[in-house]
Amino acid sequence: VEIAQYNLNTSNFGLRLRVFGGALLSTIDLITDIYMTAKFFNTEGQEGYGMTNAVLIGLTMFFQITFAYVQNGRKPSSFFQDAFCILTGFKPALDAYRVGSGSEQEDHHRVAPMAEMTFCKITEVVFEAVPASIVQIYALIIAKEQTLDALISIMVSAATIGFTSAMLSYDWDTSPTQRVKNPGFYGYIPDKALPRAVCFLSMMSLSFSHVLLQTLSCALLFATNPRWLIYYIAGDMGLFLLYKVVRRDFYYYLSISGIL
Repeated sequence: VEIAQYNLNTSNFGLRLRVFGGALLSTIDLITDIYMTAKFFNTEGQEGYGMTNAVLIGLTMFFQITFAYVQNGRKPSSFFQDAFCILTGFKPALDAYRVGSGSEQEDHHRVAPMAEMTFCKITEVVFEAVPASIVQIYALIIAKEQTLDALISIMVSAATIGFTSAMLSYDWDTSPTQRVKNPGFYGYIPDKALPRAVCFLSMMSLSFSHVLLQTLSCALLFATNPRWLIYYIAGDMGLFLLYKVVRRDFYYYLSISGIL
């Protein structure tokens, strides 16, 4: 495991791709979302969309800062560092660097860096990227005039979600510890650099396309009849949870230190 982790840490291509790619996409996504929020507030009849976007961005930052306090509460300097990165949009790059460089869980941490990154990424996708994309697509559909800036913001959000999904899958699969624990599941990403890069870009492209189709479908359903969207989400999530229960994969045990 130690040799595999060393080889992973010294693989500059994958580390730089995740760090700079994550930082760039997350920063641009935050800027475009703030821009669209301000535009909604300044457009008559679209103030509700602006308020929705503002609430989503605020919720994301609130949950991430709360988690940062739980994670680093015993070391205030680390908490303020993480809080600053959250507010400036660089937290994804910081998490990617920690995981990619093989940083270990420190004494003041509650969970490992991998679990911290996963929580922050899921929070960003669930509370901001996906719902904000649906709101912006819906506003674009019913608007009298479609604008290029709205389309760019939607595409950036979809690219951010695709990158996030691919990065989480990549980091969990290439973790030597996870491959030892679950060899039957992890190990689908090749070991050589070029095939690994192709696999990462393929996962990102697939997630990007899937997100665009799903968010567009949700916006169209809501524009046609909001009840249809509720039925669709209930059916989709119901089948997913039923699948997890049948496979006995419904529970997840998170290793937390210093709580109990």
